[in-house]
Amino acid sequence: MYVKIIEGKPEIYSLARLRKDNPQTSFPKKIPDALAASFGVYPVTVADRPAHQVGMVAERDAVPVLVDGAWVLGWSQRAKSETELAPDLAARLDEGKAECRRRIFAVVDEMAQINLVAAASTGLLSDAQRAAYIAGLGCITQMRGTWPGLVEARADLSDDANWPAVPDGAAALVAAF
Repeated sequence: MYVKIIEGKPEIYSLARLRKDNPQTSFPKKIPDALAASFGVYPVTVADRPAHQVGMVAERDAVPVLVDGAWVLGWSQRAKSETELAPDLAARLDEGKAECRRRIFAVVDEMAQINLVAAASTGLLSDAQRAAYIAGLGCITQMRGTWPGLVEARADLSDDANWPAVPDGAAALVAAF
């Protein structure tokens, strides 16, 4: 990529255009930068893309700028519009819901849930088991209520501190089923 000052303003320019604009000039197959410079055409370096920031879009600038004697095409960042944020939010909501599900199943998988519901509904749980079962259901309800707020707050979904703790006795109860 190259730049040329045209009517006092830098414009993106190409070596193909240099050849076209100068049909009477015999250019070598590979035009050296020094030769291009003699026609006012200079190489452009593209700056590194900035690190991704949530809610922002990095866009490459349209016009290079002269930095320490070299032409550089930089980047600008802007806040995402509501339309651009919608897919991000939908994906983040999916991640939050999936993390909640993963955490619940890490303690009590589907088969254990079925077995516990059957045992609880038929009165086969002891008083201590029933208390652990009710506490476990409360924890599941808390987890399901927690993930939307974590997503909204852009919290770290992988941080255990952001989630309700599994109640004492729940893991032991699940192991029995």
